[in-house]
Order: sequence, then C-alpha cells, then structure tokens
Amino acid sequence: MCAVGSNPEEAIVRAVNDTLDNDTVAAIVRAAVGALHGRASLPRRSMDGLSGRTVATDDGRMFELLEAARNCGLKPFI
Repeated sequence: MCAVGSNPEEAIVRAVNDTLDNDTVAAIVRAAVGALHGRASLPRRSMDGLSGRTVATDDGRMFELLEAARNCGLKPFI
C-alpha cells in the first residue's frame, strides 16, 4: 500500500481499474493525490481539457485563483 502512495499516477490508475465504483473512487483518489503531492504530480494527459470550472456558469478561473492564493502565501487544499 505504501508503494502506491508514493506513486501518484499508479494510485489513480489503480483507483480506476481496481474498484467497483471507479468514477467516484478515482475522483477522491485524484483529489487526495493532488493535495498530498501537488498539481504537478498529476499526469499531464489527465489535466488536458479540464476547464477549471466548478459549474457551467463559473468563469473557469479556479486554477488561476488557486495559484494567486499560493503566491500570496495561502495554502489551498488543492
């Protein structure tokens, strides 16, 4: 189990391939991997196409706002 925790991509792949409710489990694992290892640890191909929106009407600036918060010394959870 510890080996999976040190390999972010393997943790995500195993969440998708080795669980029954894989969409939910994979989303939770992906969030945990990002929180533990940072956004840079997430596979680039899994980030392509993400808009940064939380709902259809939002402006899509979530990633930009999180980066601005980090630059101000804040530590967002994601």
